[in-house]
Amino acid sequence: MIVVELNGGLGNQMFQYAVGNTLAKKRRSKLLLSTKRLNEIDGSIFVKRPFELGVFNINLNFTKWYHYHIFYSNSNL
Repeated sequence: MIVVELNGGLGNQMFQYAVGNTLAKKRRSKLLLSTKRLNEIDGSIFVKRPFELGVFNINLNFTKWYHYHIFYSNSNL
């Protein structure tokens, strides 16, 4: 499973989705999107942004997990 934590404006979200989607297809995995960071205001340098990928006619799957583990693999991407 590939989880992409979206951050930034439309251009950044498009790039993040494209990379996650390509990796998920290559690994034959499911792609899940997280909008958690889009709604955070934590005093960081990031500006709060809305989810903007909804303007495209693509099937998106979202995770409701607020905490998930990141696993690293030594295998090639």
